[in-house]
Amino acid sequence: MFEYIKDSDIKALKKYKYSSVDKSLVQKYILNPYWCWLVKKVPLWVAPNLITLSGFMFMVVSVILLLIYGSNWEEVPRWVYVCWGINLFIYQSLDAIDGKQARRTGSSGPLGELFDHGCDAINTTLAFICILSALGIGNTFTCVLTVLAALSNFYVSSWETYHTHTLFLSYFSGPVEGILSGCILLITTGFLGPKFWSNSLNQVLGTSNEYLNFPLYNLICVVTALLGLFNVVCSAINVVNYTKDHNESLAKKSLGLVPHLLICGFIMLWTKSSSTLIENNLVPFFLFVGFCFGHQVGLIIYIMLLKNLSHIGIVSCMAVSTDFIGLAEKYNVNLFKGLVKAQNYRDAIIDLLKGEGLNVVVFERYVMWGLFILAFMMYMEFALYVINRLCGIFDINCLSIKHPKTDMNTNVEKPVYTVSTLGKKLISPESPLTSRKRRNRIYCKKKFL
Repeated sequence: MFEYIKDSDIKALKKYKYSSVDKSLVQKYILNPYWCWLVKKVPLWVAPNLITLSGFMFMVVSVILLLIYGSNWEEVPRWVYVCWGINLFIYQSLDAIDGKQARRTGSSGPLGELFDHGCDAINTTLAFICILSALGIGNTFTCVLTVLAALSNFYVSSWETYHTHTLFLSYFSGPVEGILSGCILLITTGFLGPKFWSNSLNQVLGTSNEYLNFPLYNLICVVTALLGLFNVVCSAINVVNYTKDHNESLAKKSLGLVPHLLICGFIMLWTKSSSTLIENNLVPFFLFVGFCFGHQVGLIIYIMLLKNLSHIGIVSCMAVSTDFIGLAEKYNVNLFKGLVKAQNYRDAIIDLLKGEGLNVVVFERYVMWGLFILAFMMYMEFALYVINRLCGIFDINCLSIKHPKTDMNTNVEKPVYTVSTLGKKLISPESPLTSRKRRNRIYCKKKFL
C-alpha cells in the first residue's frame, strides 16, 4: 500500500485551516436560512461525515434505479425522475449542513474537507448520468462532452483552491444553482416526460423562427457549457491574480492542468474510436471515469492539506486505463471493434473452445464493468488509507464524534476548593452551587466544633 501521508506531513496537517468565499445570492438569501434551520434539527451526537455519507447514499440509490430501469438510457417510469430530483435536493441539503454541524460539534478538520470534496467529485458524475438520462441524450457524443465539461469545471475549481488556498464559488456555481437547476429539470421530466426536451424551442414558444428550430436539450447543454466556461475563466483569473500578488510562477501552476487535459483528450479519443461504447456501454464507462476523477481530485485535496509539492508526482488511477489500452494496442488486441461475433458471454466461451475469437473473449461491456471495479477498488484503497491515517493522527472517528464538544450555553459547575489552616481541600462539584466564602465558613464551623 502506498504511504500517502508520512510522519513529516503531520505538522502541516495540524496547521491547516479551511477558507471559502461564496458569492451566490441564492445561497445567501434563500438556501442559507433553510440550511441553518435544518442543521438545528440534527442531534449534536451526529458526526458531520455521517451526514455527508448519508446524502451521498441517496445519489447511489438514484444510480441503482437507473441501472434497474434504464441501464442503456431507456426511458424509465415517471416516478423515478421525481425520485432522482428529490434525492439530488436531499444530497445538496445534507452536503451543505455538514460543515455547519462540524462547527457546532467542534469537529472541523482536514478529514471533513477531504471526505466532503471526495463525495462531491464522484457525485458530479452520478448526478449528470441521471440528468442526461432525463434529457434523453444518453447515447450521443454530446452526452460525453457535457460530462467532461462538468468534471473540468470541478477540477479547475479544485486546482484554483490548491493554489489560492481558498475555495471560491461564483454567482452561479455548481453546488448551489447547478444542483437546484438539476432538481427542477428532473422533477419537470417526471411530470412531462423525457420527450418534452426533444421539442424545438419554436414548439415550446409557439413561434416559427428558423433560428429557434433546435431541441431544448441542446439549449440546456449549451447553457451548461457556457456557465462552466464562465466559472473556469473566473478560477483562472483568481489564480493569475494570486500569482501576481505573491510573485510566483504562473507557468509552474499551469502544469497542474495538463493531467486533466490529457485525460479529457483520452476519453474523447476512446469514445470516438469505439463503435459500440456510446451506443451500448456508456453508463459503466461514466462510472469508471467518475471514480477515476474522484481519485484524481482526492489527490489534489490531500496534497493541498499537506502543502507538500513532493507529492504532486502521484499518478491517478486513470493511468491504469491508459496502460490497459497500451497493452491492447501493443499485442494487437482490439477490444472495441467487435472481433467477437458472439452475442453473449456463453457463446464467446464456446467460440474460444472451438478455436475462434482467440484474440478477444470479453465484450466491451465486461471490460467497462471490470475497469469500473478496478477504479472503485483503487479509490477505496486511497480513501480508507487516508481516513484511517487522519483518524489516528487527530484521535477522532470518521463517522462518529469521539470527543463531544461541551455546550458553552449551559452552566457547567466547576470544582470548588476551600482554604484553611490544613491546606486546600476539594469540595465535590456535585454539591449545590454556593459561594466560596460560605463554603469556607461551613468548613471552619465543622472543624472547630
